[in-house]
Amino acid sequence: MFLGVVPILALVMIFAQLLHTLKIASVGYLITALVFMVFAVIFIYTYRYSFKFKEVFEGVKNDVKDEEVSTLAENMSALTNKSALWALGFLYIAGYFVIAGITLVMYPQEWQISNSFFHIFISGSIFVKWLFFVALSFALTGSFLMYLYFYWEGGKSGLSDEFKALVREKTLSVTKKGALLLPLTLLLHLVTLPGSAVTGMVFGLSGAALFIIFAVYHLLYDMIKNGNVTSSARVFMLIVVAVIALAVADQIKITQSTSKHSLQLAAAYDAALKAAGGEGAAAEVSGEAIFKAKCSACHKFDQKVVGPPYKETLPKYEGKINELVKYINAPVKVNPDYPPMPAQGLKPREARAVAEYIMTEYKK
Repeated sequence: MFLGVVPILALVMIFAQLLHTLKIASVGYLITALVFMVFAVIFIYTYRYSFKFKEVFEGVKNDVKDEEVSTLAENMSALTNKSALWALGFLYIAGYFVIAGITLVMYPQEWQISNSFFHIFISGSIFVKWLFFVALSFALTGSFLMYLYFYWEGGKSGLSDEFKALVREKTLSVTKKGALLLPLTLLLHLVTLPGSAVTGMVFGLSGAALFIIFAVYHLLYDMIKNGNVTSSARVFMLIVVAVIALAVADQIKITQSTSKHSLQLAAAYDAALKAAGGEGAAAEVSGEAIFKAKCSACHKFDQKVVGPPYKETLPKYEGKINELVKYINAPVKVNPDYPPMPAQGLKPREARAVAEYIMTEYKK
């Protein structure tokens, strides 16, 4: 419930606000994922309890030798197997719709065609991201089980050597197979990303995650070759760190891809506040004041300072005020002759006000 249903429900509420008025099917996909996840949870609990009943009936069957008990044991065994398969099936489907809803936001060129339900099944970008998600899930699950069985509080006690060897073999296999797929699927995802979603921070975090994954390979090799189960803690912790880095990178991609829409929402919000009047009305933002406080130390209109003169940079933004606002909010290095411009931490209204001010002054 807390790893599946609750996060998807939170995503539905967040995306419903973030993508307000935008014609994109992400929220619909997330709601579909929520439905499949609820069914998955039901079958997971069915599997859990039928497995316990199966063990009880099988234990009684060996002692009682009763045909009815044998039939109940067989029925419980069948229910256990079927519920496990249904649970896994619903988990995979729910995961696909979650990834479709999140990934789609990073690809503005697909927003219009996303309203076709079948689009997500033919979109290569969504499929690659889902493969990466599945591989990461297997690596994380396998490493967690190793950590639980062999490291946490000294490892699980009361287990036979044969069972421990079985757990070690299976968890190592799951973790290794999942980890081996991660670099390829991550690189394919990065290659297909549109320019609007890419920043230096995205590449930096993705590169850090790849470096961590390669470190995991060395630890897994040590565990396979030397049977060093104490490395399971480091494997699990490293994969958790990689997950966090990649989650932050995804958040940056979504922020970049929706920055223009966020500005439009902010403008609409300000207009609504002004129309309402009273104390809630939005205060006027002075582009000139922001320029003097934030920009004038590094920029002048007609001469070089720390950054280039505006007379050289602003002509390309003629009639493209939204692109200038986007650059001010998330600057990237363009000219190798100048240092990169740091982000100024401006609010959407402030970034637009200063953009309009410097364009007006430049034209003078």
